[in-house]
Amino acid sequence: EEKADYIMVNISCPNTAEGITFEQQEPLTDLLQGIMSARKRPNIPVMVKFSPDLDVGLLESLVGICTSYGIQGFALSNTSTNRNELHTSRSKLDDIGRGGLSGLPLRDRALKLTRSLRQLAGKEPVIIGIGGIESAPNAIERLAGGANLLQIYTGLIYEGPSLPGVINRELVKFMDNRSMENITGFSGLW
Repeated sequence: EEKADYIMVNISCPNTAEGITFEQQEPLTDLLQGIMSARKRPNIPVMVKFSPDLDVGLLESLVGICTSYGIQGFALSNTSTNRNELHTSRSKLDDIGRGGLSGLPLRDRALKLTRSLRQLAGKEPVIIGIGGIESAPNAIERLAGGANLLQIYTGLIYEGPSLPGVINRELVKFMDNRSMENITGFSGLW
C-alpha cells in the first residue's frame, strides 16, 4: 500500500479450483469490510474488478455493496469462463481445459456491461474498460460506453507493442475531428 497509486481488488478469478469468487453479496461484503478496515492510507483509492459473466441484476447488487464501502472505481472485465459463443468445438475446448478466456470473444459482453455499470454507478466512479480492445474503434466504443481508462492485454499479443501508440494517435484524430478537448467528451456518444 505504501507505493500504490490505487488498489485493485479482483473479485472474479475464474481459475480457482472450486470456481468460487467474491461475486456474491456476503463474501464481497466480508472482503470489503476487511480491506477497508485494514487500510493504512485511506487516500489510496480502492477499486473492484468484475467478471464479464455477471448478469445486470447481480452487477447492480455488487455495485451497491461497493458504493456503501466507498469503492472509488471499477474495472470491467476480467477473463471469462463462458465459452458458449466460441466457434471452437466442445472436444477441443475440453482438451484445452479450464481457465480464463480473454480478448475479442469478450468485447461485446464487456462493452454491454460497461454501459450498464456506468448507469448503475453514476458519473463519479472511475471505470477501466478491459476486454477485446484491439483497435482504435474498439477503444472509442468503450470510452463512449462509459469507461474513463482502458487496459489492453490480449490485443498486445495479436497486434504487437505498437498498439497503444496506434490507438492513441487514432483517438487524437477522432477527438480533433469533433473538437473534443479531452476524453470526457466520449461519454454518451452512442
